[in-house]
Amino acid sequence: MKIEIANIQQIYQINEDEIQLIIKKILNDKKKDAELSIVFVNDEKIKELNNDYLGEDVPTDVLSFPLDDFDGKSNEKICGEIIISVETALHTAKEMNSVVESEIYLYIVHGLLHLMGYDDKTGKLADIMHGEEKRILSDFGFEVNFNT
Repeated sequence: MKIEIANIQQIYQINEDEIQLIIKKILNDKKKDAELSIVFVNDEKIKELNNDYLGEDVPTDVLSFPLDDFDGKSNEKICGEIIISVETALHTAKEMNSVVESEIYLYIVHGLLHLMGYDDKTGKLADIMHGEEKRILSDFGFEVNFNT
């Protein structure tokens, strides 16, 4: 298992050791091996990436990019990159009157689940994915409320 973290934003202090532990626990619980890159950015950078790769010229909370053809069904190693806007996490946490770490960890879990093959393109699939996110985050003591 290899997890690299790059923090290229200066808006909020990131606890890289805690993030490593959380990701490793999730992967161990799911019995998955992985090579991951987690990148923390600001809204300007994630907007640029969202426009470049998805054609959407707006900031978003999280982007995930698989670096292989992992389908979520096999025991293959998950390889991918998860990009998180810490600035969006700060704004959302303030709006929802929640903890910033809760938002950041939600984005990590969301991106990781996408790399594992979860999808949220339809209501039913989103419900399944949100349920898994809530379950995982509750294991770490966080409560998640979705504005859906």
